[in-house]
Parts: sequence; structure tokens; C-alpha cells
Amino acid sequence: MASPLRIACVGCGHGALNEIYERVEVQRAQKNWEAVDCVIIGGDFQVVPSTPTVDLSLRNANDATCISVPSKYKTIGDFHEYYSGQRVAPVLTIFCGGNHEAGNYLFELYYGGWVAPNIYYLGAANVLRLGSFRISGMSGIWKGYDYRKQHHERLPYNHEDIQSIYHIREMDVRKLLQVRTQVDIGLSHDWPRGIENHGNSARLFQKKKHLRDDSVHGRLGSQAARDVLNRLCPSYWFSAHLHTRFALTMGHEGVSLRKVPRSIDEPEEWCYEAATPANPTAPVEQVVKPSDEQIIPDPMLEQELEQVPKNEDEIDLDSSSESGSGSPPAKRPMAIIVDKSADEAKPIMEGIIPDEAKSGMEGIIPDEAKPVMETTIPDDIRSKLPASLARPEPAPQPPRKVIPEAIQNRVTKFLALDKPHGHDSYLELVEVKPISIQSGDEPQRPLRLQYDKEWLAITRVFAQDLQLGDPAAKVPPFAGEAEYLQAIAEAEEWVEENVVQKGLLEIPFNFTQVAPVFDPSIPITTTDAPPEYPNQQTEEFCTLIGITNKFALSDEESAARLAAGARPSSRPNFDPSHQRGGRGRYGRGRGGGRGRGRGGW
Repeated sequence: MASPLRIACVGCGHGALNEIYERVEVQRAQKNWEAVDCVIIGGDFQVVPSTPTVDLSLRNANDATCISVPSKYKTIGDFHEYYSGQRVAPVLTIFCGGNHEAGNYLFELYYGGWVAPNIYYLGAANVLRLGSFRISGMSGIWKGYDYRKQHHERLPYNHEDIQSIYHIREMDVRKLLQVRTQVDIGLSHDWPRGIENHGNSARLFQKKKHLRDDSVHGRLGSQAARDVLNRLCPSYWFSAHLHTRFALTMGHEGVSLRKVPRSIDEPEEWCYEAATPANPTAPVEQVVKPSDEQIIPDPMLEQELEQVPKNEDEIDLDSSSESGSGSPPAKRPMAIIVDKSADEAKPIMEGIIPDEAKSGMEGIIPDEAKPVMETTIPDDIRSKLPASLARPEPAPQPPRKVIPEAIQNRVTKFLALDKPHGHDSYLELVEVKPISIQSGDEPQRPLRLQYDKEWLAITRVFAQDLQLGDPAAKVPPFAGEAEYLQAIAEAEEWVEENVVQKGLLEIPFNFTQVAPVFDPSIPITTTDAPPEYPNQQTEEFCTLIGITNKFALSDEESAARLAAGARPSSRPNFDPSHQRGGRGRYGRGRGGGRGRGRGGW
């Protein structure tokens, strides 16, 4: 059996690389580990909101114009030392994108790449190999109104682009949902939607009272992350974003769990395994489930949620409305009833909702939480109304997604952590065991990152669908798994011949400095946007798998775009430096990103 992987798992990175690496070494010595194989950071790689100023992990001051942080909080952090080569990460570091990075830099590495020596960004979506492990990752946060859009943002950005560039897109998730073989580790910045219902949510809401409202309304976390979790069923899933520690073990497809002796190198919430049919008399223990009681909104509870004491350590980093891009927020249901037969609470909206109001919900309410519109008009009266007022026929439901046969795992261990200088643990060393089928000899340490054959084939198939810089561009409709399966099989044959057999699966250490290093003479508050820097790593990756590099841009094209300026905003009078997020303290966003205090900063 392959050796376990020893990971330093970090919640939000928040620009504290020096501190993170120092803490990793301290904990490694305490555990008496010989080495840590890698550091995995769950996003927000580039911002620290715990002091009167914000340390930004930026290459230079111009990058700060492309990050969603009010300018009064900006200051250069320590990442520029790693980018320039002044420091080198002592441990291989892998991270996904969150909602507070310099979007222009991560855009250059859409397919993934080194942001500095020994620090690897997973890209918008990815599956990689590290030794005996397959690691999947997805970047960004869930915003339903942007989910089905193309990647229309391109430098120079307007205020809306700076935020929407980190909203996850269906076209990237579509690729992850075509993976048909077992993955060991999943990584997302957002929590998978409804994950709190599989753990001790009562304790969670004691620490983060404001999360209860989103949870009972079925909107806490990312629908996209939940879909990927339910499809890939990895052994482990790591997240960040909500700035609290939360761990659990969940079973997929109704699998029951049995408590087992705990390993000293894993959280106590992970000491569960599937209850196997081979020993039906063994006691079966379920992890804490959500309450079965009926929940009715309480005005006193609503008042309590609005009056959670202010955390003085938190800074309002995203002063613009997270419900932005001109889309109206979803309406609060009049009553919520928990469906005891479902894993997640299903809202039932009572009363008639006008079509114009329903249209504003498109993409915001997840499919499995679509409200059942209960009308107060009796059927005998409705039958006498004009045809235009007849009850609409229910839309046909898509077939339930079936977990591919090769994905056998049915138990996932989840861990979310805090940020540096938060109130909970932000870094834990854990030992994880592989379950994906491997071939070849035991890999030698230190482990090297490798491309994944199946993922390269998937990327090759979907590359033609990507369009950049055009807000009017549409994502091609879903073609169906059967059609994708055939195309991916053909692409795998190409990858086998042109990549695998040529020994090109190992990811090269091909980091290059494409932007200037930090210049102290340029103030961090500069408003001069950077040009778009085509990244040589992206060019080499596209060449490797034989696809067009749509990120290629000549110096003349880049200069022309910069001279033309940002596209007009749909909210021309909007000034993010003077706007607080949405309603009350918490704004009106979704899934943990609802303004200050939601833990999404």
C-alpha cells in the first residue's frame, strides 16, 4: 500500500506566508515528523484582514488595483519576496483561488501554474497528481448570477470585473463533473453547500450565529462545490472562506458510519468509517445530523441575527455589494419547513410570486432547493380562469447524476479552517491515505507534482468552449455525458501517445517572472492598472496538450486594451470605496459571502 501523505492544511492564507511556514516547522517538530510533503491553502491567498492595514500578496503595487479590497487598507505583504526570488517556499505549496486575490495574476494561469518557485496555483479547476494521490481543486466563490457566464473579464477591469472574476463558472465545474475515476483529495474555497448538516452544526452556529440563517434557507456554501463533492466522492475535502474550524465525516448515498479508534494524526471528527455489511451486528453511529424539528422564522431570532456583536478584529474588505452585477437578491421565503427525508432543508414558498420576481432568482436558488410555489387559488376556481392563468406544467427534471462505476469511495472526511490571527485553528498537520488506483513503484520523496492523464484529456475536449473578454459570449449547452465520454476517450488516446509515452507528465519547474518585481517608489494606492502579461507557463501547457492558447496577447494588443480603458460599468455611479455590503451588517449575498462578518473576507 502506498505511503500516507503528510499535509499542512491551511484555511485562508491571507498573505501570511512567512508565518505559515514558521508554524508548519513548529508543528512538524512537535509531531516528530521527518518532513511535511506539502502545504495546501484553501484560497484567499493574498489578503490579511486582521490589522488596521492589509498585507497583500502582490507581485507589485499595480497588482493591487485588481484585488477586491478598499484602497485605504492596502499595504504590500510578503509574497513579493517569493515572487522575486528573495525567498523560496521551504515546502511545496498548493492553493486554490478564493475571493481576495489579484485576479489579473491568477487569470494568466487559468490552467494552473507556479506563482512563485515551489508555490503552485491550481487554476480555475484542475486535477493533479502528487505521489500516489490525485488532488482536485476549484477556485472562486459561488454567485449564481455569474455561474453560467463565460470568463468575460479582461484587463483593464472595471469595478464589477474585479469582483466577478473570482466567481466560479459552470464551464469549469462541467469539466470536473466529467471525471470518471477516483480522486483522493478535493479542495475548494467555499464550503460545499449543505455540508454543515453532516456535522455538529449546533456547535458551528454557537461560534458563528450569523451562519444559521443561511443554513436553514439552504444557501450556505457553494452549489458547485457540492455537485463536485457528490460526483467525485473523494476521501478528503478541504475548504476555508467562513473563518472557522469545522470538521466532520460524511457518507454518500445513505452510507452509515461507525466510530473507530482515532489516529493521532487526524482530527477526532474523522474517526468514522463506513459501516460494512460484513459485520451487521456492529454498532452503527451517525455523525450529528440536522434537527428534525419544524422551523418557522422567529422575529426575535431575525433580530438576534442582525445584532451579532461586531468583531473588532474584522475589517470590511469588500465594501461593494456582493449581490452585485445588477442581479436582485433572492426573496426571503415566508415560511421554511425542514423536509425530514432530505439531507438539506427544502424551502417551500407560500403565496403567489410574480413572474418578474421569479426571474430574478434564476441561478441563485439551487436546483435541489427550488421552491415549490404553493398557490392559494382552489383548483375548481382555477379551472374557470383564462388559459394564461392555468397552473403551468412542471418542467421535466434532468436524470439524477450517477456516480461513475470506477468511483468506489463513499465516505468523505471534511476539514475547514480559520485564517491567520483568527479565533480558531488556521493550520493543522494531517496524515491522509490514498484510495485512488496507482501504478508503478512507490514515488520517492520529495514528491513532485504531475499532470493527470484523464484531466488533460478533459481539458483538451473543453478548451474550444472558452471565450475571453466578451460579456455577450455564451457558454455552449451541455452536450450530454455520452457525447463527452466518447470525446474524452479519444482525447485520452492522444494524451497517452503525445504526453504519457514521451515522459511529459511531470510538471516542469518553469516559473518565470512576467511582471515587474515590487518597486517601493510606486505607492500601493496607485490607480495605474497593469497591462495583461501573457504567461509562458500557459503557452507551454497549451502546446503540451495541443490546444489554442486563447490567453496569448501581443505587446501591441495589450497596450491597445490598456489605452482603450475598462468597459463601461453597468452601474456607472457605483463607487465601491463608499458602499457597504447590502442589508445591515451582513449584506445580501449568498453562501457565506454576505458582507462583513460572514467570514467571507
